[in-house]
Amino acid sequence: MLNNTAQLDKQVATCQWTGGAQIDRMEDLQSLIVETRNSSYEITILSGERGDILVRGGSFRDRTPVHLSGASLAGALLKLRGIYVGLNMQFEYDGRYILTSPVRRIGIPQ
Repeated sequence: MLNNTAQLDKQVATCQWTGGAQIDRMEDLQSLIVETRNSSYEITILSGERGDILVRGGSFRDRTPVHLSGASLAGALLKLRGIYVGLNMQFEYDGRYILTSPVRRIGIPQ
């Protein structure tokens, strides 16, 4: 088991993390459109450094302030404050974590 953990740690450390966005490297008030397998999300960055966003889509019918924990592999792996194609978005809202279906596309609204 330890060997598998060491291999995973090495893969994560050398991962290029392409096909995504780091909201902590983006301007506050910038907006994104994120399409997952099951939903579309409108995201406005309030504080990228802290991971604070407004989100509408999925189970959020209205623009709702949430914390974007990051990109997750079914809750097991987390790239803090990241949104990446093929991974789930993980939000923290009202003391609980919400995991989206895998991200298919990330764009900037026109």
